[in-house]
Amino acid sequence: MPVKMINLRLLACAALALVLALSGCGERDEPGDSAPAGEPLYAETVSPNQNYVEDEKDVVRYTVQIYQDADGTISVRADSNSAFFEQLSYDVPYHRTITEENIRVEWLTLAGGTEPTESDQIALARVTISDGGEVISRRNINFFSKGIQTIIDTLPQK
Repeated sequence: MPVKMINLRLLACAALALVLALSGCGERDEPGDSAPAGEPLYAETVSPNQNYVEDEKDVVRYTVQIYQDADGTISVRADSNSAFFEQLSYDVPYHRTITEENIRVEWLTLAGGTEPTESDQIALARVTISDGGEVISRRNINFFSKGIQTIIDTLPQK
């Protein structure tokens, strides 16, 4: 493999490691859009870096909340205090009532694994909503998409 290619890969890996290590440093504090009325059917908050930072202000949090309105529409809301994520929400039209048992959120690392490490932290939430064994909706939420774009932007262009 040519030395230039190895250097580009090392640069990309170094940039990724730097962005992951500093991902809490650019956190945002402003509140997101208001959540749907009522209590969520499902709510979970995880931190990809809580075990790897010394200062509480650098802790990044990812949150997924799921609601259902009176018409049956399921609303999924994702938010984070990280500068690398903009609040996301989407609706899933549905006609029957669901419960927390119908919801599964699987947290994945940037490399797609389920066991995070300091160098491969949680970056995705795979949200699956099902009813009676039938999948109603399955979507991946990428909490690090802006970070990936930052890394791409730092790579030399040909």
